[in-house]
Amino acid sequence: MRVLGNFFKKCFHSIKTKPLQRGMAMYSITYPTGSFIQQLLNKEQEKIDYKRIGKFTLFGAFVIAPAANLWVNFVNRVFVGNTILHIFGKVGLEQIIWAPIFYTVFYFGLTVMDGNKFSDGLLEVKTKAFHTYCVGLTVWPLLQLYNYSHVSDKNRLVFMAFFGLLWTIYLSYTKYVLQGTTSSRIKTL
Repeated sequence: MRVLGNFFKKCFHSIKTKPLQRGMAMYSITYPTGSFIQQLLNKEQEKIDYKRIGKFTLFGAFVIAPAANLWVNFVNRVFVGNTILHIFGKVGLEQIIWAPIFYTVFYFGLTVMDGNKFSDGLLEVKTKAFHTYCVGLTVWPLLQLYNYSHVSDKNRLVFMAFFGLLWTIYLSYTKYVLQGTTSSRIKTL
């Protein structure tokens, strides 16, 4: 029992002191929770797809959290400081570089994790990523302006994950409810 107690003590210490582990813990909660909530809200879905929730857990913890951590570290090295110009630079760079990569990885990665072909993943990206990017431009710049100006470095990933919960509900909706749609249908949303 003591070994188990020491294990949990080390885990909690690591989560408390290391941004990557804190982000992985947070995303391993928010990503599956977003998928779960989206499925509950989908009146056409008869039962919860726990396999999908598992995929969101793995994807959030082991793909998105490490990538987001690398991104935050990169952007903090490119724009050292917290002046208003630095903050706008971080947010602008994020919307130009990180967001398109993120949406591509999200749609492609989950499509492949679902057992579909490489070409299906590319089609999913082509069909949905640009619209998602445009919607994201109405949400993330303001949140990230606040994040970079008021949240400490060690908690930025947690901030992103917390607000990302609502975004993950939307992403899950676009990924699974709009599955097989054409870009023209998505444009009408």
